[in-house]
Amino acid sequence: MSSQCVTLINPERQMVATAHVAEQHGQFIGRIDCSPMPLPLQRLFTEYEEVVNTQVFSLLDEVEDHIARLHLMGVFEDGHEAALTDVQIYPSTKTVSFQVVQDTVSHPTAPNKRLQSDGE
Repeated sequence: MSSQCVTLINPERQMVATAHVAEQHGQFIGRIDCSPMPLPLQRLFTEYEEVVNTQVFSLLDEVEDHIARLHLMGVFEDGHEAALTDVQIYPSTKTVSFQVVQDTVSHPTAPNKRLQSDGE
């Protein structure tokens, strides 16, 4: 099981976070760096973590729906991109897990589709 780097991006192609993950039975699991993440998203994932840790499951669906509406994509080391689903980020432990939506996998990014950093 080898680790690989993946960059999480939003629909505007801005970097949200970077992660080092390994695939385990269709689930990518690993460590995440949330430092490039915009503050509102950091708050959302902090809220998600609190809901999970306190087991307030009545709020979980709403937070998970909000996360799903982010439409995060993953850009993998080899350049292929894929829509992500079941994104779970735990900021306090810097852990992440997600699955890839198989029918959205694309191949290396075209030059006009480069990643944007927050500063651009």
